[in-house]
Amino acid sequence: MSAKLVAIGDSLTEGFLSGSISKTELSYPALIAQCLGQQPFKTPDFSGEGGMPLNIEALLNRLAQRYGDRIGWLDLIPASLTVHSYMDTVEDYWE
Repeated sequence: MSAKLVAIGDSLTEGFLSGSISKTELSYPALIAQCLGQQPFKTPDFSGEGGMPLNIEALLNRLAQRYGDRIGWLDLIPASLTVHSYMDTVEDYWE
C-alpha cells in the first residue's frame, strides 16, 4: 500500500519560477513523487500565458525580441506599451 503525498507550502511548493507559478511539474513535491515512483502526481496547470501572476522571463524575452539587447530613449514609450500589453494579455487570460 502506497502512502499519499500531500504538500502544503509556499512558492517552492507550487513550482515558482521567473516570478510566476508556471512549471508545477518541477515543484519539489512532484519531484519527490517521481523519485518514489508515484505516478501520476496531480499538479495544477498554471502554464497558460507564461504562468501566474507574471512571468518576468517571458516578459524580458518579448522585450528583447522586439527591441534587442538595449532599450534606447526613443524606445522607452513603445517598450512601456509592450509591457502594458503583455500584462493585459496575462490578466485577461487568468480572468
